[in-house]
Amino acid sequence: MLYEKFPEQKYKYRNREFWCRGYYVDTAGKNAKKIQEYIQCQYEQDKAGEQLTMPNF
Repeated sequence: MLYEKFPEQKYKYRNREFWCRGYYVDTAGKNAKKIQEYIQCQYEQDKAGEQLTMPNF
């Protein structure tokens, strides 16, 4: 469904995984602020990684 709406992303996420392999968050009873901080950190890392990739032409 996401690849139909954003077909260019299939080249970025070839294995169809959108989450980091080494990290799991069980949101039941966890600190929402810590989860938000983790998501923000992941976003910043993703943006830095995008600067290293070549654009799709």
